[in-house]
Amino acid sequence: MPDRPTAAPAEPAPKPENTFRDVISLLAIVVTLTIGLLAYIQREPVFTYKVEVGFLLLVSGPLSGLWRISRAVNQTPTARVHLYTPAVRRYAAQMFVVGLLLVGGASVFYWLHLLPGQEAAAAPLRARELNYISLETVLSDAGVISQVPMN
Repeated sequence: MPDRPTAAPAEPAPKPENTFRDVISLLAIVVTLTIGLLAYIQREPVFTYKVEVGFLLLVSGPLSGLWRISRAVNQTPTARVHLYTPAVRRYAAQMFVVGLLLVGGASVFYWLHLLPGQEAAAAPLRARELNYISLETVLSDAGVISQVPMN
């Protein structure tokens, strides 16, 4: 009787309680890195490609983790088996999209100089032109008034 190659035993699926925790942890890393970018912009508001590329490289790791959780399968001798439950896969896919929107929005707004703290960079960029900053903007930046609608 010829020896039959035996298939490697399939890896056990992760416990469901750990998988939701993994998805939440990965999205928390994305949010933390985005907050770090915003904090850096408060200190150094001028757009640089070095900062943008570094931010995108850092955030690509957790985003790719979310993508892999939403698509992870294990090949068994009879079929392909998803490693995560449908609920976890859907949640990971949704959080992947949320992360992309968060990172994409922060990156585009940073490039367009529309993030908080980048107003200070506008004056040197248009130093030879007349710049207008409203009284309300100055008072709001100083913390004297709030421009948030009350109703």
